[in-house]
This record gives sequence, C-alpha cells and structure tokens, in this order.
Amino acid sequence: MTSNNQSSPWEAVASGTTAAILANIIIYPLDTVKTRLQVQVHSRSKCTEPKEDKSRSPPPIHTSYDNVLDAVSHVVQEEGISGLYRGLSSSILSTASMNFAYFYWSTKARTVYQHFLETYKIPDSNGIVKELLLGAVGGAMAQICTNPIAVIVTRQQTCRGADEAKSILGVLKDIVRSEDGWTGLWRGLKVNLILVVNPMITYSLYQWLRGILLRFRKPLGFADVFLLGALSKVAATVVTHPLIVSKTMLQSKPPACRDGRAFRGFTEVLLFIIQYEGLRRLYKGLAPQIVKGFLVQGLMMMLKERTELFLRHVMLSYNKRLLVSGRGLGFYRTICCKEMCSINAGYAGVETETPGVPDGRADRLRALAYRSEVQLQDTGMDLYPQPTPTAVYSTISKLLANNMSSTASNTPFADPLWLNRPYSPYYTASHRRLQREVRDYVDTHIAPFCEEWEQHGSVPVEVQTRHAELGYTAVAAFPLAKDYLHGQRLPGDIDPREWDGFHDLIVIDELARCGYLGIVWALGCGNSIGGPPVINFGNEEQKRRFLPDILTGKARFCLGVTEPDAGSDVAGITTTAERKGDVYIVNGAKKWITNGIFADYCTAAVRTGGEGIQGISALVIPMKAPGVTCRKIRNSGVEASGSTYIEFDQVKVPVANLLGQENHGFPIIMNNFNHERLWLACTSLRMARVCAEDAYNHAISRETFGKKLIENQVIRAKFSAMGRSLDSAYAWMEQLVYMSEMARKDGRDIAMGGLFANLKVLAGRTLEMVNREAQQVLGGLGYSKNGRGARIEQISRDVRVMVVGGGSEEILSDLAVNQEIKAIARKAQSKL
Repeated sequence: MTSNNQSSPWEAVASGTTAAILANIIIYPLDTVKTRLQVQVHSRSKCTEPKEDKSRSPPPIHTSYDNVLDAVSHVVQEEGISGLYRGLSSSILSTASMNFAYFYWSTKARTVYQHFLETYKIPDSNGIVKELLLGAVGGAMAQICTNPIAVIVTRQQTCRGADEAKSILGVLKDIVRSEDGWTGLWRGLKVNLILVVNPMITYSLYQWLRGILLRFRKPLGFADVFLLGALSKVAATVVTHPLIVSKTMLQSKPPACRDGRAFRGFTEVLLFIIQYEGLRRLYKGLAPQIVKGFLVQGLMMMLKERTELFLRHVMLSYNKRLLVSGRGLGFYRTICCKEMCSINAGYAGVETETPGVPDGRADRLRALAYRSEVQLQDTGMDLYPQPTPTAVYSTISKLLANNMSSTASNTPFADPLWLNRPYSPYYTASHRRLQREVRDYVDTHIAPFCEEWEQHGSVPVEVQTRHAELGYTAVAAFPLAKDYLHGQRLPGDIDPREWDGFHDLIVIDELARCGYLGIVWALGCGNSIGGPPVINFGNEEQKRRFLPDILTGKARFCLGVTEPDAGSDVAGITTTAERKGDVYIVNGAKKWITNGIFADYCTAAVRTGGEGIQGISALVIPMKAPGVTCRKIRNSGVEASGSTYIEFDQVKVPVANLLGQENHGFPIIMNNFNHERLWLACTSLRMARVCAEDAYNHAISRETFGKKLIENQVIRAKFSAMGRSLDSAYAWMEQLVYMSEMARKDGRDIAMGGLFANLKVLAGRTLEMVNREAQQVLGGLGYSKNGRGARIEQISRDVRVMVVGGGSEEILSDLAVNQEIKAIARKAQSKL
C-alpha cells in the first residue's frame, strides 16, 4: 500500500539509502563470494602460480573455487564466518555515498537541463529517454566521486587469510604506495562509466520483449510485466558481465601469475582472460551476479517503503515534541515554506518576484525548495511574522495530511484544482491515495490498449475480470453495498465504512482519463446504472441473490428503459409484463441499451398497469431466458460499449424479480437518474480535460510562422475559455456531491433531480466546446484517428451520446426549471 503522504526528495533518498544498505548487508556473503569467483584465475597452461616456500608459509589457503557453494564452504573453513563479511563496513559506506552522490548529481543535472530549456525556450519532454539520460549523467558523476571506496571494498573482499585482512585506512595506504599512486583509487572508472548504460539496455530490452509479447497477448498482466522485467535485467547483466568481471579484476590485486604487475586497463583484462582462461571465463561469477541483482532489487523494494514510513513516523514524532517545546521554530518556518511549494516541474518561466512575498525573499524561498522538482507558488499567506508553536505544527500537519497528489498533470486545466493546489474542503488523505492508485492502474493497464479495444469493439474478458478483482466493479454501483462485499477489496484499500461520494467521483473521473468512452462504459457502465435499483429498492432476498455477484463482477447488469418509441419520456414505454401465476410474461423491445450484449440481467422498466407513470414497474429480467434476443447496434462512437437492441418475446420472469411494488416502478427508475447524470457529467468534464491536455501538448511543440503555437494570443485565449468552463463546472459538481453526502448522512430527502439534470447539460455543453476548440488547435491532426489527435477525434464522435444519452438537453433543462419552481413553492408553503 502506498503512503498517504508524498515524500520529499530527501526523505526518498534517505529511505532508499537505508533500504539499500539493509539489502546489501543481508546478501553481503553472496557479494563476497561473487567477487572472489570473478577475480580467480583458472589458468589453462601458460600462467602458473609461483611456488611457495612451504617451510615459512602459513597453512595453505584455498585459491580456486568450483562454484558458489564450494567458495562458501572453503571461506568459512579457512577464514571463519567473518571471512564472508570482510569489507562490510566499507561496503556500507560505499552504498550510502553512492546513493547520496547519485541523488546530488542527478538533481544538478536536472537543474542544468531545466535552465537550458528555459534559456532557449525549448518545450520539455516527459519521455523515458530523457529520464534515462539524466540518470546516466548522475550515475557517471557519482561513480567518479565514489570509485575510491569501491576499489577499497573489492580489495578487502578478495584478500585471503587473516594476515591479509586490513582496515579501510590500511588498504588505502597499500593502494597509494603501489606503482599507481593516488590514481590507483580510480581503477576501473572507465568501465564504471560505461556500465551506467546498463539501465538503458534493460529498458530497451524490456520494450522490445514487450512489443513481441503484445502481438500474442493483450493486455499484459502483472506476472507478464514481472517476467519481462526479470528477463530484461538478466539479459542486460549477461551483455555487460565481461565488463563487470574486468572492473573487479582491475580493482583487486593482480593475479599472482603476473608477479605483481597491475592491469593497465579493462581491455588488457579482457585479453588476459581470453588468452589464459578462455572465452567462457568472461562470464565467471555470472550466476551469483544475477542472483545478487534479483535479491538486492527485491529486498530494496520491500524495505524502502517500510523504511520510509518508519523514518517519517520518527521525524513527525520528534518534530511535534520540538514544536510543542517551542524550539526549532526557524527550522520549521523553512519546512512550511518548502511544503507550500507545489511539486510541479512542468510550469516553466516562473517570475523573478513572487506575489505576496517581499522583494528579495522569493529567491531565498526558492532556495529552500528542491530546485529541480518544485517551484514556489503564491501561497496567499504572510510567512514572515513569527508563528506560535501550535500554529506551525497545525500548518505542517495539514500540509502533510492533505499534500498535493504526485500524479497531477503538468498541463494547465488537465486536472481538477484539488490535484494542483494544496487546499480543498472535500478531499482527505484516503481520497488522494485512491486517486494515485486509480491513475496508475489506468495509465498502466487501460490507456495503452484503448484504441485497439475500441476498434475491436470489446474489452477482453481477462481485463474485465482483473477490473473486478481490483474492486472497480464493486464501487461502480453507488451507493456502495457495504453489507454484501464479503471481503471484496476496494480500490486504494479504502475501508468500506469510509467510502463516500467523493471516492465515487474520483473513480469515475480517473477511469475516464483514458479518453475512450466506449472502454469506460464497457468496464462498468451497465452495473453502475443497472445495479443501484437492486441496492436501493430490492428486498433482502433479492439483495442476497444478486448483489454479491454484481460486486465481484460474476454477474453483469444493464438498465433497460429506452425503447424505439420512448426515450426521455419514460412514461411512454410500451414493453409489457403480464402476470400469470408466479411469473410475468414480458413482450416488447429496448434500444440503445449499454452493455446489453454482455449482460446477464436487465433491470427493465415495464408496463404492468395502465397508461402513464402509474402503470410502470421495475423488473430484473434474466438475459439468458428463452425469448430474449440481442443484437449489437453500430453507432458513430462508443463501439466497445456494447450498445444493444433487445427484444422480449413471451419471456417468463419470476415474480420474485419484481423490485418494490407492482405499478410503483417509476420512482425507482427516476431515483436512479440522479447518479447516472452525475456519472455522465463527471465523465464529460474529464473527457473535456483530455481534449485540453492533448491540445496544449500539441500547442507547446508545434511551430507556425517562426514561433510556438501557444505563443499566439488567440490560441491562449482558447485555453483560457476551456479552463473557465472546466473549473467552474467541476466546482458546481463538487458542491452537489457534497450536498448529496450531507443529506445522506443526515437521513434527509432533498430534491436534487433538477440540479443534476442542469449539471449534466452544462457538462455536455462544456465537452462540446472544449472538444471543438481542441480540434481547431490541432487542425488536421484533430481529424485523424491515430497519432497525437486520436483521442480528440474519438471524443468528437463520442460527444453526442453524452449530450443525448441520459436525457436530452431540452428535456433536462425543462426538468431543472420545473424542479426549482416546485422547490420554491414547497418552501413558501412551509412558511405559512
């Protein structure tokens, strides 16, 4: 589980270093054996060990090992257990210094890179190649700084017998007194600089293998990704292992057969091995090298998070005692300044002076922030009067508890304000944790495959199964049926008792980030609108029968209201259900039923009585029953959603499947519309943000008439209009969700149907406007089904169903006015 709070860079490097040290301590004996196997020489004929004077020499030391177990056995027998831990203190120092040096130099490299981009006004790239290159620069500089301690560790690990064992200082003196002098401390540096490409090789191999596997299996599961990562790491190790061996031999004492003559470079080592040992010996110690890599990485990932949480807990406890005692206020003013800096490296060109901060203070405050990762934003607070200990601790606690999500986009208006600003009255740490998990899930397992699934017209069954296992099917139907989860995990590991309307809003919003409405609907639309009538109006027997399968994804529901001749006019439906004994005989048709082709059950509005709303009932119809016929409807968009035409011909449905009372189904259907329209509104606004994001990324890279597209005032005005519409509509939506939550908790029934209807209209119009303007920004690319404009083009075809589906603008606008008139009338009567 991820931490609720985002780690600062120093917290991350401290916990990472601690985890690396612990991991290396655990596997250190294997590291020692691996090093000894790599430096030993198995001569074929031409290189012989000098003869020893047995009269003066100590008991013989075993100098040649057959394998790892043989090496461990002889080291323990001849040198004791301590022989396996020789050089451990130096290794700990090496690990710590390497981690901190890498952090320092990679930060410096990133700062220089950002300065270069700002100086020459070059748009930033968020590609993996950039990150790998910056990491390589940081790694190279770290190797230069820490190579001496690495040489010392190798010498200590390869010394034989107690007489040769020396301290760090003793080994240092030996190296300096050798023929190399001080330069001996940098033996193997060239090889180390070459080896910084190892992560690049690993990543390139991973992408290549992934491309091959994707031809046969989509999408990739967790086991697939792990296997590909492991194979890539093994392959990269095999490719670079001869260099690793040559580096180890360069840094250790020369073999006895060379009469003390040190190797001059790694090429000489490679030629020596080939000449005297054979090509195969270039891979000596390969097995323990691979095992070590696996164990270290696995242990580091396992220990890092625990270490980070422990360190944070210790620091917060210590900080609280400091603040309560009134000490260390100056330090915590610095912390406050740093925490009020947003983690947003995407905004380039921050002004010299920061609004609300006195002259000269802005640079000092920026110096407190991590230059490569944070930029100061206007806090709207006076930071300079001395705060009280209680006030400072309160500020820090709130900032740590409600810190901004690390997953917010760097593109203007691409995310709601609560993800880009530190304050919101609605969201807690659990909401932020949930948002991070859903975003990672969508970016990894959904978004990369949406275009293909949409073209194919369906989402693979295994993807839907995994979707349900992760809890997304359980939370699709709102309100959450907490009593019927039976241990089902919820996304973000949220406690079911904590799940509220804002958790629901986050899941809807983040799933829609993929930009393909058909995929979003295929994954859960049917259950989200077909399940709530059972949750809200089903009797206990019906809930026990249907809800566990709905929540676990074993059964899929759809909602059957719209008919060929009745859409927004629900009272005009003509599908009939005539009762005969203990069954209803259903006849009629439903049209444009989302997920109908995949569904196991249809929660349908049927006519059991006379005309109008008084004769409507809600009935759960098994879709596999005799007489049910389904055929897929081809629409201009949402191809993967399974839009269906359903015919009922003398279908027998048990009376036990009736929800509520006969002829009282209209309120059940109408009650369901509120959440459906909220769902549609939230999805529309996120789709609009997708359009804004893709258009902005195009505008900052596209050059026209000698300048970037974004530098044209008319283009910037388009994005300003997008932002105004998006943020205002989203704020209203949050307010309505809050009102619904408070009413639900207080057990009050408030009329919100008109409000949700109007919200849905506003969100649909916002999507239409933003999509159109985004297409204008992209020009021809916005009309293309692939490339940079693919999502915008897809949304241009999906947008109509968001405007018409769930109630047309005209019907909903009229409903909104009628509802408000009635609400005012009720209020007036209550005063009389």
